[in-house]
Amino acid sequence: MQSAPRVSGGTLCAMGSSRLVLFGGRSSESGLTLGATRLVTVTWPAHAGGRGARPVARWDEVIAEPLHRPGARCYHVAVRWAAAERRGGEARMLVFGGAGDGADALHGDTWCLALPAPAAAGSSSAHARWERVACTGDAPAPRSSHVCAVWPAGGGVPVLHGGLGNDGVMSDVWTLDARDKRWGRMHAVGAPAARAHHAGAIVGDTLLVFSGQDERLLTVDSVCVLHLPTATWSAPALLPAPAPAGRIDAAGGILALGCAAPFGLVVFGGVGASFEFEPTTPWLVRADGDARGALSAAPLSAAPTAARAAGAPRARACAALASDALRVYAFGGFDGQQDLDELWCLSFVPPSFATAGASVDTAASRAREARTDEEMGASDVFRRRRAAQVKELQGLRGASGESYMPVHLRVWHAGAFEALADGEHAQAEAHAACTAAAVATACTLR
Repeated sequence: MQSAPRVSGGTLCAMGSSRLVLFGGRSSESGLTLGATRLVTVTWPAHAGGRGARPVARWDEVIAEPLHRPGARCYHVAVRWAAAERRGGEARMLVFGGAGDGADALHGDTWCLALPAPAAAGSSSAHARWERVACTGDAPAPRSSHVCAVWPAGGGVPVLHGGLGNDGVMSDVWTLDARDKRWGRMHAVGAPAARAHHAGAIVGDTLLVFSGQDERLLTVDSVCVLHLPTATWSAPALLPAPAPAGRIDAAGGILALGCAAPFGLVVFGGVGASFEFEPTTPWLVRADGDARGALSAAPLSAAPTAARAAGAPRARACAALASDALRVYAFGGFDGQQDLDELWCLSFVPPSFATAGASVDTAASRAREARTDEEMGASDVFRRRRAAQVKELQGLRGASGESYMPVHLRVWHAGAFEALADGEHAQAEAHAACTAAAVATACTLR
């Protein structure tokens, strides 16, 4: 087992069963681009016993021959490629592009990491293997600082957008078919969005593109929406206040509870237009309906001062982010002085923001983890609680308004009230007490 590395500009991908894969990045200290692949297995406490119980992250490096793994790179993309998986088989992660060592070293290759199921691999990553994807036909040009997201409603195809290429900031959109390994360019109508160093995710049938740099290399604060079924871009629009400030090199990803319940684009960290680090209060950006729907945004945790007082990530850019159901993981990044080696998790059930293996979890987390998700998943109570939380998230149309309660606490409360309705009074009251204390702290320091 290894320790966590100090990395910025890498990718983090959720592979199921509380497993994450960290690939690539760069070292700000040495200036070198990195090519290591690491498997992170997060273990959440199954019982409430013991004060200070917290999740633990186990780090293992994937060992592969130099000719059978992608070259060192940073500012690439990585997504779980479920469309290429077989039932009961290996989980697969798709990697494309990135920047290597040297001013002009941009990658345009496509790779796939095959990761055996936990039952087959145990806690070791030795059996994971890299395969270069021999794509047919045209392919996206080499680039870095682009985005890629999976379109579940479109058959699980990865959708790639923008980035910084040899000829500047790009606006093209590509999809990759898992059956014939063919990249296809999407010829969209409307004004194409040229963006690099941006954040993006697919929510339903829409690709949300938030901020980043445009073709003039200027930081913009607009949101562009691509309606994928009709390949139609909407005009760039500003989010209604309050909204996250424009930024580059923010970490972005989808928040969803399964393919049928996507909520929005999570935006975390980054550097603003004045080149100051933005607060790490995560935001949820949403588009209601199709490409012509209304845009909205809401903060997902307490105000920055309250978050820091409670123990939350310091400001950073170039972090890696991955979501696994209602848990959003963020790793590494650069804080202006050094690369970071912290793995943080924003958990919606229970409401907490803590490091894995490095920070004490909240009392609410310890109470909630008295039963595992596997145990609760078999009960009607658990399903009703999740449904209430899904309804709360889908009902968001902006910030919390007159409510002083951060969004992630509101979502948890929806589940807590459902538990009360089912007679789980003791557990729900314990949760409510912890939540009330957290809310009181947020209000005092606001």
